[in-house]
Amino acid sequence: MHWTRFFVLLLLVSAPLHAGNVIARAYSSFIHDLAYSVTSTQRDMLGVELESKHVTYDDQPVTFQYQLWRLRKDSVCAQLKHNLLEYSKCTRAARALFTETCRHLTNNSSDHWKHQKQKNLYCAASVEFKPVVAEVRQSTAADDQELKRRQQCSVLRIQAMSSRDPRTIQMRDEVCGG
Repeated sequence: MHWTRFFVLLLLVSAPLHAGNVIARAYSSFIHDLAYSVTSTQRDMLGVELESKHVTYDDQPVTFQYQLWRLRKDSVCAQLKHNLLEYSKCTRAARALFTETCRHLTNNSSDHWKHQKQKNLYCAASVEFKPVVAEVRQSTAADDQELKRRQQCSVLRIQAMSSRDPRTIQMRDEVCGG
């Protein structure tokens, strides 16, 4: 932080100097570029910028965002939320992507600061992110019978509560299982 303040101070001091002076303008430009390069590295290390990623994993496009080196869970596959089945496929692929990336970064370590930040990001995402699981299947005769039984049970419950007829109560108990 000390160097950042120094460069910003130099930039502020040199700004009025370049009004018409070529050397002062060059110096001001140099100081500006130098200050930006220092603060840019610090911003990268802190992860303050919102980063968006678009990755294809197992032929499935996956999108997500992170900031401060933390996954923004609500951003994962956000463009597909209107289509539950596609959203489910995408979120399951995202979870697998996070897990595989975590495993790769863990098994191939590096001393570079960015490697550690990415490893923490993907490993935390692989644990914390829960995919949406949705499936469509054709109903079977047993499913249809169970649905009819539950509907009949609901009707009999209402009838038994309103009439208190012993025969209706007995039918309710038989259909509803007790």
